[in-house]
Amino acid sequence: MKLHDGGPYSPVGNKPKSKRPVLIIGLSLGFFILICSVICFAMATRKSSKPIESAPKLALDPEAVTRMGEESSELEDKVRRVQEGMQVMGKSGNLVFSVGESKMYTLEQLLRASAELLDRGTMGTTYKAVLDNRLTVCVKRLDSGRMSRTCREKFERHMGSVAGLRHPNLVPLQAYFQAQDERLVDYDYHPSGSLFSLIHGSRFSVNDRYRYALPPHFTEVFPQPLDK
Repeated sequence: MKLHDGGPYSPVGNKPKSKRPVLIIGLSLGFFILICSVICFAMATRKSSKPIESAPKLALDPEAVTRMGEESSELEDKVRRVQEGMQVMGKSGNLVFSVGESKMYTLEQLLRASAELLDRGTMGTTYKAVLDNRLTVCVKRLDSGRMSRTCREKFERHMGSVAGLRHPNLVPLQAYFQAQDERLVDYDYHPSGSLFSLIHGSRFSVNDRYRYALPPHFTEVFPQPLDK
């Protein structure tokens, strides 16, 4: 041990403490905080992206919404096509009434009528139309795909033949309309339904079905019940 002249006593090997451990701890803590921040940001971004992915599934899910909008879009399409057909010159731009049928309404009144969907068949769609003069008619919109091969003249001849048909169980043809790809056929409206529903419906027996389907002179030849 040595004494310094005029100075305080200082032990040998006494050096100031190093700051390296504090620096290492600070860097480790900062790196840990950075990693946690990155993980939290990634989780938040993933959660916010989930509603965007599930939104299309919710929009495509309900079939009921499709069925409800199907009828209204079909009616709108019918009106649009008929309005386009009104621009065609000549006979195809108006309703053509059958011989003996009074012209109680016009095409414009038919377009303004409130339509109710009655049935869809292989040849087209049937509507119940209530006109502004309180007249109710049955309108059948023929399928454009099935009628595409039928020319205008052939369709007019066919409608002339149909207009001449008469039978107690057959509703006579009132009028028809054709323009471009649109063809409509008008009949009197009967709330009891069509002959097809009466024959093939489950409410009637076999005798009732034959009574509706067969003409009177045929039933006179076979007066006995046909199911025996």
